[in-house]
Amino acid sequence: DLYELAKRSQDPKHRIDLLRNSAQQGHVEALWRLGEYYGQMGLSSEECIVGRDCKKAADLFSQACALLRQQQAKLVHEQGLQQSKRLKAIANFELARGLYLAGFRAFIFWHDFVLCRKANLR
Repeated sequence: DLYELAKRSQDPKHRIDLLRNSAQQGHVEALWRLGEYYGQMGLSSEECIVGRDCKKAADLFSQACALLRQQQAKLVHEQGLQQSKRLKAIANFELARGLYLAGFRAFIFWHDFVLCRKANLR
């Protein structure tokens, strides 16, 4: 993962290049981190390499947020599918339980009926 390599890189220029490559692949954290580099003002070596560009920082933050919204929508959709599967399983269980209880009641009724018939025959 390029983002992990960028986090461990000691060379600021190499770190920025890795972050850019990772951001191009749609890595949210890389987009966010690059946005932070472009938006900060200071004299660290990373900031000197990228230079301050608030528009670029805003664009990177916007891209990161868009990707996060897509991920959230996907997770919400998957959660809905899981909930639907759970509800279907519960409904199937309740149906099977109801059928079992109906069968059990029929058996008890039949058993009582047979006992009464035997008692009447004696």
